[in-house]
Amino acid sequence: KDRGVRFLDLWPWGPLVWCLMAFHGTPVEVRKHQKSTTWYSGELIDINGEDNIKVRFEDDIWDTREVPASSVRRLPEEGANDDFDPQVDEAVEVLLPATESTPSGWGLGTVKTIKNSFFFITFDPTQKGKQDLIVEQ
Repeated sequence: KDRGVRFLDLWPWGPLVWCLMAFHGTPVEVRKHQKSTTWYSGELIDINGEDNIKVRFEDDIWDTREVPASSVRRLPEEGANDDFDPQVDEAVEVLLPATESTPSGWGLGTVKTIKNSFFFITFDPTQKGKQDLIVEQ
């Protein structure tokens, strides 16, 4: 079950792994650029050479584009966060809903406070447009 918060997993797949499993339409998460801490929902379209992957974004909100393999990662395994129990000051990823101008995605945040089953998450101030969130486990 997707809770809206998950442990940090910034393990992009290398070219060899992509070649072994990738096929057109595979759901993936994509960063817009190498320093981005938000991974957006998309799907694999093609692999071009060793280091470039062509992707399309959820609901075609953004144009299809070619990105470095290091900016594409697989979705977490089903049940990967069953033991989810973040602590204060721990890095987590928070589900960000789609808007009219961006696909849904996962943004890097930090747990600031925990009260009962609620997590108070703060984002890096350099992340434009992201406000602190309260997320229920």
